[in-house]
Amino acid sequence: MIDMTGHGPWRTGKLWRGVLRGWLWLLLVLLPCAAGCHRAFYRQQADNQAYSLVFEKAEDPRWPLEGYTIQVNPESRMFDAFNPDRPPMPPDDPVSHQLMHCVDDKRGYPHWHANGDVTDVESPFWKSYLMVDENGVLVLDMERSVQLALLHSPEYQNELEDLYLSALDVSAERFQFDVQLFGPNGIHYQTAGRADGRPRSRLQADTLGLRLSPSGIPGPASFRVNKAFTTGSELAVGIANSLVWDLSGSTTNFSNTLMDFVFIQPLLRDAGRDRIMETLTRSERTLLANVRQMERFRRGFYVEITTGSDAGPGPNRAGGFFGQS
Repeated sequence: MIDMTGHGPWRTGKLWRGVLRGWLWLLLVLLPCAAGCHRAFYRQQADNQAYSLVFEKAEDPRWPLEGYTIQVNPESRMFDAFNPDRPPMPPDDPVSHQLMHCVDDKRGYPHWHANGDVTDVESPFWKSYLMVDENGVLVLDMERSVQLALLHSPEYQNELEDLYLSALDVSAERFQFDVQLFGPNGIHYQTAGRADGRPRSRLQADTLGLRLSPSGIPGPASFRVNKAFTTGSELAVGIANSLVWDLSGSTTNFSNTLMDFVFIQPLLRDAGRDRIMETLTRSERTLLANVRQMERFRRGFYVEITTGSDAGPGPNRAGGFFGQS
């Protein structure tokens, strides 16, 4: 651990240069987050990762899974034309809906209807896409029946989305081994009344917030980089910067900069690749099995529509968001 501390009275110019430098660091940390931390960004990121993982497992020509997507075709009765990041409130049971606004005499979330309301969950335009003859009759043959079933079947859409969630399980497990950055910040004002007729108070700006060690123990304010390894070890590297104004008596100012790192390697409990890699391996194997099963279900679905035979089961997640049973 390296502690670089300088304290004592500062000249006004040096003080404000230090303040400006600290807030510039803060802006550098927050601006990328402000540009990317919104619903559309995370939704598109999840889509890209899930589709990439599915196609990674579908490279084998025996289960190609061509054209896989969970996006609903505009011709489908399930199509939703509204903003997916700000959807309106769908119709609800009127008695149950009261619990959205008040539960156990406690006021609920006040903005359920902020994006508007819809009276129907079914697309009002899907019938206009049907190909009817001059008498307004929908004529179905084998090929057209399968096409309409693929467009309008909630069961088929549910299987597509289960495969998507299975891919997100893998993405979440892989993320555990990625380099993770943390850059919080905080401003603290502390007062303790008067001493000798003078107020005792202190203002502290932690330009990079509060650091938590891999074990969850609070530490100094810090910009932190975490990395987990497949042996169970964890590495955390942090740098902290605090600017303090002591407002009691003659105002004094000082700064505190701290650089540290923590490396933890379990030797008994939570150690070993077999234990650490278990959930990642299980989620990867499950996704591969689900890609195969989805291709099998697609072929069985064709047989079910044309002959009435059961298509069989589709993709099945291991359970839990992280693929754990």
